[in-house]
Amino acid sequence: MVNLNKNKNLFPVILCGGFGTRLWPLSRKSFPKQFVKILGNQSLLQQTVNHFLRINNKFKIPEFIFVTNEEHRFILENQIREINLKKYKIILEPSSKNTAPSATLAAIYIKKNYQNSNMLILPSDHLIKDSKKFIQLIEKSLLSLRKNFFILFGIKPTKPSTHFGYIEYDKNEKLFPKKISNFIEKPNIYKARGLIQKKNLLWNSGMFLLEVDTWLDAMQLFNTKMLNFLNLSMDQYKTDQLFIRPQKIYFNKISSNSIDYAVIEKLSSPNFPLIVFRFQFEWTDLGNWNALSNLMKKDHKNNNVFGDYFGHNSENNIIYSNKNFIVTSGIKNTIIVEDDDSIYVGDRKNENALKEIDEIFNKNLRKNTVNFENKNIVYRPWGFYENLSSDLTYKVKKIYVKPASSLSLQSHKYRSEHWVVVEGVATVVCGKEMFKLNQGESTFIKKNQKHRLVNNTKKPLIIIEVQYGNKIDEDDITRFNDNYNRK
Repeated sequence: MVNLNKNKNLFPVILCGGFGTRLWPLSRKSFPKQFVKILGNQSLLQQTVNHFLRINNKFKIPEFIFVTNEEHRFILENQIREINLKKYKIILEPSSKNTAPSATLAAIYIKKNYQNSNMLILPSDHLIKDSKKFIQLIEKSLLSLRKNFFILFGIKPTKPSTHFGYIEYDKNEKLFPKKISNFIEKPNIYKARGLIQKKNLLWNSGMFLLEVDTWLDAMQLFNTKMLNFLNLSMDQYKTDQLFIRPQKIYFNKISSNSIDYAVIEKLSSPNFPLIVFRFQFEWTDLGNWNALSNLMKKDHKNNNVFGDYFGHNSENNIIYSNKNFIVTSGIKNTIIVEDDDSIYVGDRKNENALKEIDEIFNKNLRKNTVNFENKNIVYRPWGFYENLSSDLTYKVKKIYVKPASSLSLQSHKYRSEHWVVVEGVATVVCGKEMFKLNQGESTFIKKNQKHRLVNNTKKPLIIIEVQYGNKIDEDDITRFNDNYNRK
């Protein structure tokens, strides 16, 4: 039988709406791990996209489809621009509903604009080092793809784990791909210990290859209500530059559900054959600090280290530092992580500790939940700002404005601002005036005065902003003109 699937359009659908905190404090709800440049110059998201850009493959990719949420839209857009990706769309979910709605929104968009096509669903927070072998695997899997097929990708388990679903395949077949006989969603630790004894099991990577029509047909069969609401939400979606916004009123009527629970576990019918390919190259989901430690340098005392560290009578620790020099004495089996504004010290053996802490904060049992969820650095479409110091009546910020970018024309009711240029050249709109500030020069913005900060140059602009007032709040802003359609 001739396989025509390999000649169809292929849409990489990259799911990047997660809020993971098991790598806290590097990963926060305001800046989750898919966007973090953990051990290099590119984030996990950027590396996921670059597999397709750095290898000369035969895929016909009209667009990359990213699915995320409103909170992360500008972080995502900035990271896409950093790697110079040209053809893409960003679907913005009104709220977080897990992976099944994300995949369905992407499928509906592709169907509306490109008819039936091949869809490769990819997590954005996994690390695959060998781009060539990864692309070769996708090329090979396309040759096996048929109508109504679901192709999954599995990893040979290395230990009992509660973090993955398990794929059981037909052990009578000699070569991959193999037919899937059973799919087991994330088990408890006792069940995982039993599963690991079987030789015909793989961890589910969370990657799926199939036709768009196959996904929509499966959703129609197993989750009709969800599909109907998502179709309604996409009937009149709003387009804002590269952003696609489904209608909130219909989207918010659906329940949260994962791809695995919503569809994969229900595919016992022969009408939807399930087959699996196996990763035979290095892969990790970087799900926690123990997983990340495998990529860090190891010293003679079995300490996994990233950053500047000295250990005295210390062994089997994970030490991660972005800036400061860390010294330990007599410490064993401990995780020590220093980020820009937070420090985590935990038991290396308790992999679920950060998840438990996150649940405590979600129940609002602590007042400093904001510090747990947010970083001092906040990303905006024009660049970012970093909170340096604050009190009840003042706040000091470092503001970075990208070349050829500007903040909105705005005013503040409760605060005034003092700006000092430390790098670059600023163009300032203040009331009816417009003027330039060079390095070392400053200006004062009064309360209720319309103002705007602009970088018209080809180099970054950095200013130090000192806010003064009776109320220092990010909500104290009235926008009159904004290039990014914010209120």
